[in-house]
Amino acid sequence: MIAGLLLAETEFKHEVELMVEPFKGLLMGLFFMTVGMSIDTRQVLDAPLLLAALVGGLVLIKALVVALLLRIGGLPWGRAVEGGLLLGQGGEFAFVAIGYAVTSQVLDPALGARVMLVVGLTLFITPLLARLGRTVGDRYDRAARERAAALDDHESVHALASARGRVIIAGFGRVGQQLAKLLGEQQIPFVAFECDAKLVSQLHAEGKPVYFGNAARPELLRRVHADEAPAIVLTMDHPASALQAVRGIRREFPHARLYVRSRDEKHARDLRRAGATVVVPETLEASLQLSAFVLEAMGLDERTVDGIVDQERKVFAARLLEPDRPP
Repeated sequence: MIAGLLLAETEFKHEVELMVEPFKGLLMGLFFMTVGMSIDTRQVLDAPLLLAALVGGLVLIKALVVALLLRIGGLPWGRAVEGGLLLGQGGEFAFVAIGYAVTSQVLDPALGARVMLVVGLTLFITPLLARLGRTVGDRYDRAARERAAALDDHESVHALASARGRVIIAGFGRVGQQLAKLLGEQQIPFVAFECDAKLVSQLHAEGKPVYFGNAARPELLRRVHADEAPAIVLTMDHPASALQAVRGIRREFPHARLYVRSRDEKHARDLRRAGATVVVPETLEASLQLSAFVLEAMGLDERTVDGIVDQERKVFAARLLEPDRPP
């Protein structure tokens, strides 16, 4: 092991990894086969209640400790509980430690066999613990979102009711936050909605006009007077959610000006037909910006490059309005 640690810090580490790779699966299978042969499963019939209590106690204690550590590390309670249950089983190193303790006569062989059986059973129920952890975590996160939605509801009602004539931003990820930064620098008022309860609580505490909610819901948009908004900007990165939001907003607010971020050209075409006023595909803009830098590096002046880029945007916008070609 020491030799392996020393080699891992040298220029030979990649070659060593390639040489050891074929043996990893073989040695791991041999290890678990050896451990399985040393476990006496007859103890399950001899003392089922005691084994169940030991397994439950080990999982409970370890899950609580891990969940607390994950919570201290910054994870929300739902995901911390999920991680605690997922890591609540005994570790494989316990087999090595127990076997060495029994061989060294530090631990009674009968007690060692029972402890190894308990650890093995916790590994056996790991898939069940993982499913239970996800269920508990999802329910807790759902409850947290509902509490965040109800938090300061009276204050939010008054704040939203005064949001007349503001730009509405749906989705406050990296794109939404960048847009909000530029609007703030130009002193243009805005109101934003986000479905991440933790992010909403953090930004709302900083005084930013960000609220929990799904902007595809017409009743929510009515509260912020979407019919009077100079622009509604959809920045969510999930294609289906963006398309659903465009359809719902256009149905309720036929005159709203919708500016939508799209994934690619196909997604942009679907959004445009659903009623989006302007669609900005992230792949197109990235390629145009990169092309502009390359063209300038090749000696073209800035005005010429801007003209080329604008022409490409016009071509793309016209292509969105073309009917689908038959396959």
